[in-house]
Amino acid sequence: MREPSNNEGVGHLRHRVDRRRGAFISLGVFIVAVVMFSSMPAKDSVPAPTTTTVATTTTNPIDKANVRVQVYNGTAVNGAASKVTHDLTVNGWATLPAEQDNVTTTASFVAFAPGYQAAAQEIAKELGLTSSSVELLTDTTASPPPATGTNVAVIVGLDLAS
Repeated sequence: MREPSNNEGVGHLRHRVDRRRGAFISLGVFIVAVVMFSSMPAKDSVPAPTTTTVATTTTNPIDKANVRVQVYNGTAVNGAASKVTHDLTVNGWATLPAEQDNVTTTASFVAFAPGYQAAAQEIAKELGLTSSSVELLTDTTASPPPATGTNVAVIVGLDLAS
């Protein structure tokens, strides 16, 4: 048997290296092609429809006939509380007799018992007051204190008295 010469072994080895190098290059080209083509959109592709969910909030209508409202005159203008009481009664609110407040008030405000904030906001809106004029009802909101069972108290200031 003949031993391969050094030149034959190197040639054979070089051929194997060239084949492997070619295989690696081919594999690299294949991987690059797959990556490139997979990131391209298809010609016939249609974008997926988008959906938008809109949150809706439902509020229970205010049962005005069951909201007890007491109006105080926080001014020296006679009849200011009676006028506002009349207007609220005409709009369907369950009003209590008007009272004179012992404290003079410049800006009118509406105070609510717990659970009656929405009613107070609605009354403020009907009277042309801002939502910032609505606050929590306390024993010191008016003097004398609101009648037992009062859900909303309106303190008429100079802005509503005229």
